[in-house]
Amino acid sequence: MRDLLQPTTEPARSIYAAFRKEAKKREGRSVEEWMAAEVASVHREAVRQANALGLRVPSMEQIKAAERYAMGSTDYGAKWAYKVVDAMHTSTKAEESSAFWPTDRGNGMTELQRVARRTNLMWFWGGLAILLIALAGSLAIWVYPFVGPDMRTTFCAFLVPSGGFGLAATLMGLHDLRAAKKRDW
Repeated sequence: MRDLLQPTTEPARSIYAAFRKEAKKREGRSVEEWMAAEVASVHREAVRQANALGLRVPSMEQIKAAERYAMGSTDYGAKWAYKVVDAMHTSTKAEESSAFWPTDRGNGMTELQRVARRTNLMWFWGGLAILLIALAGSLAIWVYPFVGPDMRTTFCAFLVPSGGFGLAATLMGLHDLRAAKKRDW
């Protein structure tokens, strides 16, 4: 049967699996023994996952604190795994102050990279929106039956440069997004 509480993303999934594997060995052990074994198992897996994914290695005290946090929950194992992952993503104050641009907890991007990415995405999506609005306006003017004076050239004199600006902004944002991946910050 499928475990509905199992986390779906790494590293939480592997940490949860290590906990569940160790929890199956509870029978025949004292409470202190199986609790210590589960904490050790979760810590080993968290260290392995942190090294594999380039995350911060959590201390044994953080593993125990995460276990205390999850205690009593219906989703005890999953909550424990998620709290351990939070500890893996959280940097200490000393680590944070050592860098001029602190890293973004979660994806390893610096604040500068995150701002640049947001700006490039804004150029890309904003330009695409302007381009689509200009194309829709031009199409509506040329296709829609009109009554009265012919305003097509007047409207197109406005919509064509708007569409050009939209295309330029979209291409600039796309180019900068691709270039940022190769850039050595």
